[in-house]
Amino acid sequence: MGILFSYNRDFSNIKKLMSISNAKKLTNIKDLEDLDPNKIILPKVVLIVAISQDGFLASNSKDSLNWVPKQDKLWFRKKTIKIGNLIIGKKTFNILPKKALEKRRYWVFTHSVEHGHVAVLKENIFLVNMKAREFLKYLSKKNIKKVAIVGGQKIYDLFLSNKLVDVIYLSQVNVKLKQGIKFNVDVIKNNFRIKREFKFDWGVRYLYKKD
Repeated sequence: MGILFSYNRDFSNIKKLMSISNAKKLTNIKDLEDLDPNKIILPKVVLIVAISQDGFLASNSKDSLNWVPKQDKLWFRKKTIKIGNLIIGKKTFNILPKKALEKRRYWVFTHSVEHGHVAVLKENIFLVNMKAREFLKYLSKKNIKKVAIVGGQKIYDLFLSNKLVDVIYLSQVNVKLKQGIKFNVDVIKNNFRIKREFKFDWGVRYLYKKD
């Protein structure tokens, strides 16, 4: 399965990247049909999330997350660069600062491409419209061993509801937002156990693993 890369010349505006006219090559889900289901080893899925003390991901869809401490953002950068491949929703991708694109590969879930396809947008940015498990099979065929889920809420819910998450890093910051986009903590409590707890002056980071 060859891939023809066709890059957009202007990457100054991330929102412009979401136009399917910039993505010249589509990979069809039918390319997965020759995979032996008994031999597929799905990538390890690591979910990384920061929430407020009262359980919110953000105050609204345009929240710049200034309430998340610098120390946690630096840890996030280091961790995601090490993992290398990040799964993210379109809205969350659109609010990323430009330097967040460095040294990582982004798989952006969006309806901008036909269902069952992956579109190459840039050497480290891909548009995805697949079911969660089918997409992990696609990554497995690409010999990708580990991926990080980095938001937003719909993407977290998608992989958690399909029971595809292996490890969770949840940072809880000592800030109350009082309203906004709520994170479904109950799903974690019902299906995962705390393995480690890291305390900081700004809050706490939990490491969860499947029961």
